[in-house]
This record gives sequence, C-alpha cells and structure tokens, in this order.
Amino acid sequence: MKLNLKIKNKKTSGSAENKDEEQDSNDEDNDFGDALETFLSAIESQSYIEICAPNPNTTTSNLKYNTAELPLQASLRGENPDKQIYNLSLQSERENKFLRFFAKEGMLNFEGGEGHAMGGVLVQRYDDDNCTCMADKNDDAEECSSSNSSAITMYNTRFKVYLSVNEWGMFFGSKEKTPLYVKSLGNLVADVDETVLSEEDKEHFKTQGYVILKNAIPTKYVNAARKNVNWQIGNNGNVDVKKFPVPLRCNIFNHSPILWSALNILLGPGNVPLWQDMWDKDAVGFQLPIRFPNPPYNGEFRPDAYQRLYQRPGPRSWHVDNPKEKCPFNILVGVALSDQLEDGSGCTYVYPGKHTSEELKEYKEKCIGTDREFFENSENKPDMGEAVPVLLGMGDVVLAHASLPHSASANVSGDVRYQIFFRVKHAKFGEVKKDWMEDPMKCFVV
Repeated sequence: MKLNLKIKNKKTSGSAENKDEEQDSNDEDNDFGDALETFLSAIESQSYIEICAPNPNTTTSNLKYNTAELPLQASLRGENPDKQIYNLSLQSERENKFLRFFAKEGMLNFEGGEGHAMGGVLVQRYDDDNCTCMADKNDDAEECSSSNSSAITMYNTRFKVYLSVNEWGMFFGSKEKTPLYVKSLGNLVADVDETVLSEEDKEHFKTQGYVILKNAIPTKYVNAARKNVNWQIGNNGNVDVKKFPVPLRCNIFNHSPILWSALNILLGPGNVPLWQDMWDKDAVGFQLPIRFPNPPYNGEFRPDAYQRLYQRPGPRSWHVDNPKEKCPFNILVGVALSDQLEDGSGCTYVYPGKHTSEELKEYKEKCIGTDREFFENSENKPDMGEAVPVLLGMGDVVLAHASLPHSASANVSGDVRYQIFFRVKHAKFGEVKKDWMEDPMKCFVV
C-alpha cells in the first residue's frame, strides 16, 4: 500500500532568486535530503530508516541532532488520503518490536506483538511558519508549505502529540511541533557473496558435515563482544546471556558479510532468517558458553599437570542438540571470540561424516519420547569413531550440520575460551523438517 500524501504549496512572497537562496540555506543546514520522499520510499521498498530530531541542548552538548538508536522499518496499516491521516507502524529492526503510543501524555515505548500500529498519524512536510497539523482526526487537513523539504512532522491525532527524539535516542510525545529528519539505511543485511564458499568447501560440508570460515566476523564486533563478556565477569562474576546486547547479536549474525553469505549459499538465498529478538527462538537461537581453564592439579601449578588432566573426547563422548526432536534446527553456527588453535584450548570436537549415518538415525529414533538420562548415557550411544578438533582463530566461524555429533572439551590452557553459538532454522522450517531423518541434506542447496 502506498502513502498518497496530498501536499499543497502555499504561495510565498519574494523573488525566485530569493527562494533559491532560501533553499540553498536549508540544504546547508542538514544533509538528510527530502525527508518525505525518503520516508515514502522506505515504506514502499520495506527498507530501513533512521529518524533524527534537532537537539535543543546544543549549548551543553556537541550533538546537533538526537538520533533514534534503533533502525526502523515503516509500514502502512491503513490510510485516509483525503485527510492525510495514516495508520503507520514503526518496527525496531534490532528488537523486533513496534513503537506504541500509550494513554499517558508523552509515553511511547517499543512493544512486542505482530503488526502493532501507532494509530492515526498525520505526516506532513515541516515548515516552522506555515505548517499547522491537525488537532483532531475529524478536522479538515491544513495545507502545508514545502519550503523545508528536509524535514517532516508526525502528529498522533488521538493523543495530540508530535513524535520527537530525546538526547538518549528514545522517542517521546511532544506538544511542540518537531521537525524529523529521515535518513535511508537501505537493506541492513550484508550482500551475498557467492565466492565465499569454494566447491571444495561445499563438498566438505555435504560429506563431512561442517565447514570453517576464516576471519568471518569483523574485528570490531569480536572486540565489542569480548568487552561485554569481560565487563560482566568483572562486575557480576559470571556471564548472563540476557545481558549480551541485542544490537551486537544482530551485528554479528546479520552484518558479517562472510557468515551471512555462507549461510545463504548453504540454505539458498532468502532462506536465512534475520537474527532479531533475544527470545526469538523460532528462527535463530543464541548461546554464550564461556569455558574457563581447568583447576590446577591438586592445587599445585605444575606445567605437566595440565596435559595429564586433558583427554580427547572418546568415540561415545558426543552429543547432538535436542536429540528428542527429529529436526530441532538446521545449522549450528560457532563463532570464536578467542583463539582455539590447539588441543586443550576448550575447542569443539566433531565426528566428521556422521551426520548422515544410519547409527545416528537409529539412535535419534530411540531418543524420541525418552528422558534426558537416556540420551546422555554414553552406553546408549553408538561408537562414532575418532573425534576431530575444530581449531579456530579469533573471528573464525564453524558451520555444522545440526545432526553432526560433536563434543565440548576441557580447557587446559591459560586463557578463557570465548564462544557464541547460533542455531539457525530454514525460513521454511515447517516444510523442510518433515523428511529430515530420511534425508538430512534436504534443506541444503549444495
């Protein structure tokens, strides 16, 4: 649905030359472009925008604009073109929630739910002298000058407040008419690079069940993740996955070009869901396991003691995630936030090629309807042979088939093992999981 705003220009005094000078002056004040056109284009293309408002506290702040901290996607839920009132929704890309007005004046917040709308919103070009927005949805719309095309106003006709942004990047309702500047962010996910996986990589994933991506996560995201984890450990003594920032999760998963490309190559373009909300387990699950070094041998710091404590995972030390379900997800994504370049560094071990084995299929069929004690008992597991360490450098990623048996290992190094795991489901998971046991490679296009 398109926004068919009927904007009319009032005649203003002055020569054409003066008008040109006035427009040039306006263009120098900001570099946002035509806010209304950007806003309408974003709705039609379902791309993302950033909304800014002038900062009134420039005397105490270097910020010229207050910028909403969350990239937004605007959608049209209904319209009344004759009165220029539109039922809009603004959805946060990072939190997967919708901006809602509440009855108390000035109260706005992002709420969960599907398709929440802001109610009747009058969207007009901003003009400080000539633009008067409607005070009630039953009134006739006022004509609005377009002398300042770089800004718009958004007026909620029910609560009679303008949308604005405060210095903390939060939206609020204001009685004062507030110009909003709109910047297009385009598509927030990385483009798919088909060269990220070679034919050998694709074949290795198909036959061995996993593939390693070198330097897949940008250093800035790795450092930000380590900083958050270390801060939590230093202040709380442990790591709470709920306190790992949602925007950072999105950046790592959605905005790492190599990782995003590899996932789309394996599952097919358009079949990889965005990582959105921390509770959105239906699409992409999130885990943050930190493995500290093993305790010293008998309380003594003896160099040889670490190696004597360390043992490789055995042929029955493996597990598969949630074996009670035939197909809990499709790809396990392991992101290394620290170097795991040798045995004993707490690295993950895998059992290559066993994701399609008949032994695994029979084991999973036995697990259905059983309790945890059954499927964790090594005596009930088939022999999967020798485990292989997945050796990763900081910023590397391993993509493993969800049915590939794998195991944790002891950390006998002197460093903490930092790791993130995403569990990814195909966008059409309900369809592809039906024959997962019979054809574990069905949802993959390699």
